[in-house]
Amino acid sequence: MGIVTDLIYIVLAALVGGLVAHVLRQPLIFGYILAGIAVGPYTGGVTVRQIDDIRMLAEIGVALLLFSIGLELSFAELKRLIKVSFLATPLQVIACSLGGGLLAMRMGIPGGEAVWFGSAVSLSSTMVVIKLLQARGILDTPIGKLGVAVLVAQDLAVVPMLILLPQLAHEGGGAGEVLAAVGTSVACLGAIILVGAKVLPRLFAAIASRGSRELLFLAVLAVVFGAGALFHAMGFSFALGAFVAGMLLSGTRYCHQAMTDVGGLRDLFALIFFASLGMLFDPRFFVDHLITILALTGGVVALKALITAGILRLFGYPPAFALGAGFGLSQVGEFAFVVAGVGVSQGTVSDQTFSLLLATALLSMAVTPAMLYIASFWYRRALGAAESANRSLAQPA
Repeated sequence: MGIVTDLIYIVLAALVGGLVAHVLRQPLIFGYILAGIAVGPYTGGVTVRQIDDIRMLAEIGVALLLFSIGLELSFAELKRLIKVSFLATPLQVIACSLGGGLLAMRMGIPGGEAVWFGSAVSLSSTMVVIKLLQARGILDTPIGKLGVAVLVAQDLAVVPMLILLPQLAHEGGGAGEVLAAVGTSVACLGAIILVGAKVLPRLFAAIASRGSRELLFLAVLAVVFGAGALFHAMGFSFALGAFVAGMLLSGTRYCHQAMTDVGGLRDLFALIFFASLGMLFDPRFFVDHLITILALTGGVVALKALITAGILRLFGYPPAFALGAGFGLSQVGEFAFVVAGVGVSQGTVSDQTFSLLLATALLSMAVTPAMLYIASFWYRRALGAAESANRSLAQPA
C-alpha cells in the first residue's frame, strides 16, 4: 500500500504519542514528534518507508498552519499593545536571534547554520504558552495579554524570516545585493497583496452566492494551494503564499467559515509535519551529544528570559511583568521547526544542526510549565505588593 501504510503508522503512533503527552501535561506536538521518532528510520521496529513523500505532505501542514495564523491575525489586538507588537517584539526577536546565533557558534555550529539556528530559537511557542496560561487561569490577566501580544508579533516575524534567510543563504554578493533582492521580493509581495485584496472578496462572494458549502471549501483550498504555488514559482516559500492568502481572507466575512472548513485538514497535516520532524531525529545522537544539548537548552532558555525581560523593562513595563513574560516566553516554539525545516530543504542546515535544534526545542518545551510557574509567581507577587500599597493608603493616619 506504500504511502497509505506509512500514513496509518504515523496516525496510530501519533495517537499513542498524543496520549502520552497528555498524561505528561505536555503539548500534543510533543507527542507527535515522539511518534515520528518511534516510526522513523533510527529506532527499528515499524518504520515509515516513503520518508521523502511524507516530507512533501508535511509542507502542506506548514502551509495550513501559516494560513490559519493569517486568518486569525488581529490587527486590533496588535494596536492595543502597539509598543509590544511593533517595537519591543521585533527588537526582542533580533536580539534573541543574534544571541542564539552566537551561542550556537560557541557550541561548534558553523556560522551560516548558526544564523538559521539563532533565528529559529528566537521564536516562542504560541500553542504551548496559551494552553498553559489557560490552565493557570492567567490568560486574561495583564501579564497573559502581554505574553499573547508578544507571541502574535513573533508569529508575524516568521514571514520576514522566510523571505530574508533564504536570500542570505543563496545570494553571492554583499549586503547591498541581499537587501536589493529582499526589496524586490517585498515589492512583489506588496503587489500581490494589493491585487488579492481586490479579487479574493469578490471571488468568494460569487462562489458563496451558489449556496454550496462544498464549493466554498474547494475555493479555500484552491486559494491556499494556488497562492502557495504562485509564491513558490516567484522564489518565495510555499508556506508564505498560504499565509498571505489567510491574511487576505481574515478581513472578509468568509474568515470564520474558512477556519472551520480547513481546521480538521490543518490538524491532520500538522500532525504529519511534526511527525516528519521526529523522523529526522536519531536518539543515539541525543545520547552522544547530551552535554551539548543540555548546554544549548540552558543557554537558550536563560538568554531568551533575560533578553525578553530586559526589553520589556526598557519599554516601561513593571519588573514583575517583564520578568514574568521573560520566563513564560523562554522556550523554543513550533515555528522554529518551520524556519529550520526550510533551511534543511534548501540544504543550508545540516541534519546534525537540525537535530540539535530539535532536541533543544523539545527540552525547552518540557521545562515550560516550571518557567510559567515562576512567571505566575512574579505576577502574583506584583499583585500582592499593589494590594498592600493600596491598603496602606486606605488606612487613616
